[in-house]
Amino acid sequence: MIRSFISVGLPPNIKNELMRLLEHFKGLGGKISWVRPEGIHITLKFLGDIPESQVEPIKEKLEGLATVYKAFPLGITDIGAFPNTTYPRVIWVGLQDESEVLMKIQNHLDSELQDLGFSPEERSFSLHITLGRVKSLQSKGELLRKIHTLPDLSEKSFMADRIHLMKSQLSPAGAIYTELASINLCK
Repeated sequence: MIRSFISVGLPPNIKNELMRLLEHFKGLGGKISWVRPEGIHITLKFLGDIPESQVEPIKEKLEGLATVYKAFPLGITDIGAFPNTTYPRVIWVGLQDESEVLMKIQNHLDSELQDLGFSPEERSFSLHITLGRVKSLQSKGELLRKIHTLPDLSEKSFMADRIHLMKSQLSPAGAIYTELASINLCK
């Protein structure tokens, strides 16, 4: 079985910007698992454990997306936490998708993957990139102060042009991601 998910990749310059942003949060007391550069992505759908025989049919579904959707712009917006900054469990950076293409792709995927036995997402899709997972936090006030003193992120944008089927292997050092398939969206 292969633990897997479908994601949108980020260009190196945006990953570098997000890693610089993470430096702003270093020194927060508590236990926070920060993402590594190679782990930064936008999750479209977590598939869970799949048999190897499903990789090719999933890839074919992704290739179908490439005939429908073109590359589209995404912008970085703000920083926040799930479920909220009072009880942070996940620290994230938000995304702006003015054309709502990402939402359309996610809904399309949910629909197409039902044919392969995957249930649609129960939670509504949230436009974000996970930066860290909070196990414990010494000072919520310090987290809020750091969020409110961040540099302006609104000028950071990129073209989303690739969708990936990824393998995720859990290890003590964090998840290790391996690309199983990748498709280019139409230009």
